[in-house]
Amino acid sequence: MSFHFKKDAVWKPLLRQFRRYLKKEALSPGVYAVIRLRSLSSQGYLLAEALGLPEKMAIQPKTQHALLMMVNSHRITCKKQLVPAVRRLMGKDAEEIWLNYFEVFNENSEKQRHCFFSTPLI
Repeated sequence: MSFHFKKDAVWKPLLRQFRRYLKKEALSPGVYAVIRLRSLSSQGYLLAEALGLPEKMAIQPKTQHALLMMVNSHRITCKKQLVPAVRRLMGKDAEEIWLNYFEVFNENSEKQRHCFFSTPLI
C-alpha cells in the first residue's frame, strides 16, 4: 500500500499545534490575561519574559513583534492583514514578521518552514 500526500498538508497541522502550544500550554491563562491588559507596545516583551527567553533576545523589538504575531495573531490581524496600529508598531519589520510568523502558519512552503525553524527565536 502506497500513500501519496503533499508535505505541506502534514506540516500545516504541526505548525498550528506549535502555535496552540504557545498560547495554551507555555503561558498560563492567568499570565496571558494579565499581559493582554497591558499596552500593545509592552506585550511583546512581557510575552518574552513569561516564556523565559534570555534577556538579550527579549529586549529585541523583532523578537517581541514575532511573539505578538504568534501568540496574539487573532487580536492583531483582521481579514489576514495587520491592523494599522500594529503595522505602525512593527514599522520596517512588519513585512518580515508577517511572512515569517503569520504566513508560515497559513500558506507555507518548504522555504518558509526552513526560514521559520532557522530563526533564533524558534
